[in-house]
Amino acid sequence: GLVRMRLGAGRWTDAERIDGVREQVRSIVEDALGQLWLGTRAGGALRLDPAADSDPPIITRFGVADGLPAGWTAATTVGGRVMFRTGQGNLFRRTVAEAGAWRGRPGQTSDLGFVPDTSFDALLTQGSDRITRLTEDQQGRVWIAAGEASGVAYPSVDGGYTFAPTALRRAPNPLSIWDMVAEADGQVWVGGPDGIIRLDGNRSLDPSTDYPVWIRRITTSGDSLLYDGQPGEAEPWPNHNNALRFAFAAPRYDAPERTHYRTRLDGFDDD
Repeated sequence: GLVRMRLGAGRWTDAERIDGVREQVRSIVEDALGQLWLGTRAGGALRLDPAADSDPPIITRFGVADGLPAGWTAATTVGGRVMFRTGQGNLFRRTVAEAGAWRGRPGQTSDLGFVPDTSFDALLTQGSDRITRLTEDQQGRVWIAAGEASGVAYPSVDGGYTFAPTALRRAPNPLSIWDMVAEADGQVWVGGPDGIIRLDGNRSLDPSTDYPVWIRRITTSGDSLLYDGQPGEAEPWPNHNNALRFAFAAPRYDAPERTHYRTRLDGFDDD
């Protein structure tokens, strides 16, 4: 269901249930006309017009017949457009026809249904990635959680987007993102079952930035210590000590369990 509350003197009061909304509402966004769009657990999408001269507000439902897939939907706005994210990780946007001014509200439109939105397909690997969350910040950047394809979309002058990866790709469980909130100062907060992650949108976000790998220890097969990781060069050792063990680490602390290494011993390994 849905209730309406009013804010006055710093307090929310007068909880009033909206008649006619029977679905489990999971998300609410407002469009430029002041209409409310609701995403539901299993009942498609709903639109309410609080400014309409009716009480309760006029409720319009959208579902499979209007182009949305069956199942749950999550309402969001990107670039001033209302979109719905589905359980399959796809995005759908409204297709409308201009219907002239209605009740003195320019830009009123009539609905033609929903179609898939491909604005962010370039970020994803076809068939293997799905969008689990997205949010737009005040700079028009769209932060997208999509597992190991997570990234940020920067608006282009041609109306499209360019993409860059973010550290969400290295999150402990990148597909289990429950919510994302972008603040005016460029910080993006990400919540999930493993806690809260903060991304600083004012800094470089590329998780593929080069970083050093440090050799921490060199020992022989007999456990003789040849190098202990301290600054400086290792002392030469006799050539009969030719069975060596190297311990190494990378100073990358955001998700060390997701750091992968490749090794090569010159003069011994072919690749």
